[in-house]
Amino acid sequence: MPYSYIRMGLCVKGNEMAITLKINTGSKAFDLEPALNGIEESQEKIWSKNTGRTSSGKMTGDIVTTKLKLKIKYPVLTIEQKNLLNKAISDAFFTVEYQGAKYKMYANSPTYPLYSMATGLPRYVGVAVDLIEQ
Repeated sequence: MPYSYIRMGLCVKGNEMAITLKINTGSKAFDLEPALNGIEESQEKIWSKNTGRTSSGKMTGDIVTTKLKLKIKYPVLTIEQKNLLNKAISDAFFTVEYQGAKYKMYANSPTYPLYSMATGLPRYVGVAVDLIEQ
């Protein structure tokens, strides 16, 4: 049965909710749902070695392939969730499950804007990381 609609970033199948995005597997798995509108997809063009500008300024080269890039933004994270995300993206390459498919990806350096330490525990808002297909 196909997913019937999207609700708050989750794929809904009848009364079941499926995880939209899962980073890594096993003890390093991180499956906290991204923020509402927190996933931005793009197709990164991979150019051939002969790509560049000629002496007249004209661009030359060939596109070899495209790779999936996911810009992920999370809602408020606790320090424990922040540490789990760091653990999930710590390997050079890892598996990402997204929209029913698995991709081998790597991550850029995540950003962790610190919102508050009012209760002595940090809260991070707008945590972001880019995941790029290998």
